[in-house]
Amino acid sequence: MHGSRFRTGDRSSRRLALVAILAVLALAGVGTAGVASGAAVQPVADTGAVNATLQSTAQPTASCTLSDTEAPPGSEITLTAYESEDADTYRWDKQGDGTLDTDTFDRAYFSFTYDEAGTYEPAVEVRNASSGATDTASCGTLTIDPNEDPDPRLSYFPSSPAVGEQLTFDPGETTDPDGDDIFVWRYDFDDDGSYEAGGETDRQVTHTYTSRGTKTVTLYVEDEHGGSATTTVDFFVGTREPSAACTVERESVRVGESLTVDATASENASVADFDVDGDGSYEYTGRENLGQSHVYEEAGIYEVSVRVRNGDRTDTAFCGTVTVTSNQSPDAVLDVRPSNPRAGESVTFDASGSSDPDGIIETYEWDFDGDNVDDRTTTSPQVEYSYDAAGNYVPSVTVVDDDGARDVTSRDASVGDSLPPPSTFCTVEDTTITIGESTTVDASGSDGPTTVEFDVDGDERYERTDEDDFVISVAYDSAGEYTVLARGTNEGGSEVTECGTITVREPGTETPITERFPRTTEPGEFDETPGAEETPGGEETPTVTTDEEDPGGFVPEIPDEAVPIVGGLLALAGLGGLGYYLYPSGGGGGSGGKSAPPKPPTVPPSSTAARFETGTFLTPPESGPVTVSGLGFEPDLLTFAATTNVRSPDDGETDRSDGWSHGRAVRGADGSIPQTVVSLTDDAGNLDAAMGASSDGHALELDVHNDAPPERVAGQVTGITDDGFEMTVDVEGLRGDRAGDQYVVHYQAFAFGEGSEVEIGHFRTPEFPGSQSIPLSVDADHVTLTATNTLGTVDNRRMTDLPIGFSHGEVVGRANPGQLVRNVTVEPSGPGGTAQAAFDDRALHLLYAYEGEIRGRTTAEVTSLGDSIDLEYETVYSGPAKVGSVESKLVTYVAVDTGGRQPTIGYFQLPESGSNDLLSVDLGFEPRLIEFTTLGIGSLNTDELSPASPLGFGWSHGTAIGGREGSYGIRQYVLNDATDPERSTYEPHTGPRHDGVAAAVRSLADGGRIVGRDELTITGFTDSGFQVAVTDVGTDTTEAAGTRPYVFYKAWPSPDADRTSGGQR
Repeated sequence: MHGSRFRTGDRSSRRLALVAILAVLALAGVGTAGVASGAAVQPVADTGAVNATLQSTAQPTASCTLSDTEAPPGSEITLTAYESEDADTYRWDKQGDGTLDTDTFDRAYFSFTYDEAGTYEPAVEVRNASSGATDTASCGTLTIDPNEDPDPRLSYFPSSPAVGEQLTFDPGETTDPDGDDIFVWRYDFDDDGSYEAGGETDRQVTHTYTSRGTKTVTLYVEDEHGGSATTTVDFFVGTREPSAACTVERESVRVGESLTVDATASENASVADFDVDGDGSYEYTGRENLGQSHVYEEAGIYEVSVRVRNGDRTDTAFCGTVTVTSNQSPDAVLDVRPSNPRAGESVTFDASGSSDPDGIIETYEWDFDGDNVDDRTTTSPQVEYSYDAAGNYVPSVTVVDDDGARDVTSRDASVGDSLPPPSTFCTVEDTTITIGESTTVDASGSDGPTTVEFDVDGDERYERTDEDDFVISVAYDSAGEYTVLARGTNEGGSEVTECGTITVREPGTETPITERFPRTTEPGEFDETPGAEETPGGEETPTVTTDEEDPGGFVPEIPDEAVPIVGGLLALAGLGGLGYYLYPSGGGGGSGGKSAPPKPPTVPPSSTAARFETGTFLTPPESGPVTVSGLGFEPDLLTFAATTNVRSPDDGETDRSDGWSHGRAVRGADGSIPQTVVSLTDDAGNLDAAMGASSDGHALELDVHNDAPPERVAGQVTGITDDGFEMTVDVEGLRGDRAGDQYVVHYQAFAFGEGSEVEIGHFRTPEFPGSQSIPLSVDADHVTLTATNTLGTVDNRRMTDLPIGFSHGEVVGRANPGQLVRNVTVEPSGPGGTAQAAFDDRALHLLYAYEGEIRGRTTAEVTSLGDSIDLEYETVYSGPAKVGSVESKLVTYVAVDTGGRQPTIGYFQLPESGSNDLLSVDLGFEPRLIEFTTLGIGSLNTDELSPASPLGFGWSHGTAIGGREGSYGIRQYVLNDATDPERSTYEPHTGPRHDGVAAAVRSLADGGRIVGRDELTITGFTDSGFQVAVTDVGTDTTEAAGTRPYVFYKAWPSPDADRTSGGQR
């Protein structure tokens, strides 16, 4: 630490002067009491004598200093007040806190010991003895903190001293961390623990050694506050023995190639000599850098060694064996990709397969047009080049090795016309999201781009680029509407398309799917809306209400002459409550909400009887819930089917979509509602665009193609009650002239009764033929399998121009189960048409048809059911007609333990056109619910190809259900993809009792045009089956082609049926 040292000496000259004056006054006979400098003499009257009265006015002035301003704890600090004036006595304040800590002293200094760290302001109080006046002064700021030891440093020179040579030791780089002076320097030259030189002033010292060897010198330093430290240095006195070490750069070189010999790893060596040919003589001597380069002029094997020297001492080492060879020419190899490029397309010229047997290739000389003139020289084996014009070219490459040897090779390249620009197609998965939520922008359906750039906020600056699958995820940090653009680019140019507009909302502004519940009629309660009444015939039908309805609203009058038409329209549109009032068999499970019949008593979930119900409802024009009530039971399983081709009759012209959605939901034991949906949609207006989607968490999804990217309708079952269910439908994705459109949803509800269980799930097809076992948590005796050739994972949306198709399979029984599968595959790329198949010996049949040919199949038979689904795959297709090429495909299953009341599956063929005969189908029991599927095919157990038509799927899905609890009548519903949407969007089918339609089959002319259809009406259920009436519409014309089609069914027994047979028929 820095500070002043204590100093002695008497500086009170004024006090000496005062003492002299007092002595003079005493000799003159004047008393000294009360006399001080500056006294006044006053005359005394009437005495004749003089009395001298001296009054002191002296004012002292205090001044104080410290012996040290910084010191470690335990230090003694002297406070000095010699500079004070007119001061006779002194008192001292150690802490500087205003308290005087000493008695009165007449000496002008005092010492204190400070034991504790801290900051102090000591002070002095001085007093003039004559006047009694005092003054106080601070001695300064004193810092007490621990002392830090010094940091000694020691250097010496020369660095390699000889014996008898004087060395100088210099501690000049020594420092003290807290700035103290170094007072002591001591040196131990022979490492014996005693210091032979140094002191308080000797810093730099010298010493001479008389013997050779390693020496250790220790430096001791001590600062002014007693902190001390040591450091040592080691060095060698005298000449060291050298130690040689050596390597060669390479073990093999060619004639004329330079080689480096390196001996820098040697120790104590001042120079090196090199023998590069192993003859014992050193061709290179005295190399101070301990290295040497050499070029061999002749091939051979050479032994290389080194000799290092340090004075007269030497050491040798072997460096290595060098093989010198003559140079060999390289071998040129050229690959051109693509081999037949287009003009303007980037071509890769790759010579990386070239090699050199005894060296490396250093340069590549490229001649792209075959004119024997090098167009480019590179050190890389790959270059990119594009040809400006079509034609035949002979590109070549010349490779040159590191010894100058050359080799050339060429290829033929036929360059075609320039590449056309890409066709960019893009969709947005969720067009309404909240801040921070992500959505997917998908341009994977684009044709031809090598790169797709995305402008995610509509500012025409493309912030994202993708060169892989052309799919990105986006999220936004502020609310608003953002237009998303995609720009596809290839060598031929680029194309920009609008993906859609994303609406971003603040969190909390979205409509909660569980908080909007519509009003429904309670059991035993009648709707007082004018015109409401019970359904004639005594049967109660399920009721549908939506969030948009007003229970107390106005019901328009319907003229009598309009009743049959209006009743039919409302019934099939899912507004069938009004239709039911007009016709006992009308409707299909729906009330428009204006009039609702009383609901029947509910059936507890523990009912021992199996119960079934079916019907239709419309999706709402705005997002919100739809409630279906009046089922009469709490459903265990719900299935939903919908198509883009069947909408409300008020929605005008159809769009160009042709798609289907198949969803399921089950009642979980914990109150949850597991649900899943699979959908496929072909864009009839775009030859290269089809959409596939799968989702867990929804039971309905329709992708609607319009002028904009695909728009989406999604439904989630949000509640299952003891009398029905609730589905919340999101239609925010519908835009433009599609906004407000309502689609018909066909549902089936099942309560399987005591001892039954149901499970839904997914699995993926294997990569190769063979066995597969899917474990179940139920002991299943009935399974439904739904698969597509498009989707490989759950929660996936995929755009493609490859074939899309459904496989629907039914399996009944545990050992040697009966099974039946239907498949329809549509080729969106144009003229290939539709591939169809139905087999009664398997449950999975996926077709891959492309360009008018069936390229492959994935097929599987279910060998047994129970606690697992056991499958045997005969074929598994992988190839270019498959989305994902080798990707495994997703299969969704519904597995049911029916408690012994399993359904029967089967099929029948329609009679010839014009026949008025009823068909009787024998089931072996009285049915309650029958599900019908038609494809329009006239053969079994073989694949068929149909010509392209406006509705590629040609699918029809319908149901018929018998009267409940003693009521009579059969209700029938159909979703009909058998009508050309350019002609009609909706086919109403209802009327007097038994006049509904449960299935419809289209008829095609040879060119693929739809020329008619067959409509199936179930006229009655019997004790052993059902009866069917067939009405042909245009199928008796000469244009209708092919054999009469098959109809496929699944029949569920009536709860009180006497079942004599079942399974597959």
